[in-house]
Amino acid sequence: LTSAQHELIVEMEAIDEQGRNVYRRAIMKGDGKSNCVIEGVQTKYKIETGNYVYAYARPGYLNSPLIIGKVSENQNDNSEPLFWKIKVAPSFDIASLEKVFVVTMEPAQQEEKK
Repeated sequence: LTSAQHELIVEMEAIDEQGRNVYRRAIMKGDGKSNCVIEGVQTKYKIETGNYVYAYARPGYLNSPLIIGKVSENQNDNSEPLFWKIKVAPSFDIASLEKVFVVTMEPAQQEEKK
């Protein structure tokens, strides 16, 4: 998750300009250390520290959202002032893991029409 080569489509809780709770979709990348980074979310959305970040649910791949972390830091992106630079802490401590299960996902196959 935190590898610099890792990218994942995610959704996170946010508040829009009208004060409504919404979910924003974005691409999360590993920082190569112990966190992940989300860029490109407009500052018109309020993103709060502690908000959950979910792996984006895609039918046939992941049928329901999966919590993968929490927003640990949120600041304006100096190079792109209209966007947030969001740090995400994974929802688990990799050093304390004892068992790991690998789940491979394949797209749902449609029946061939005869």
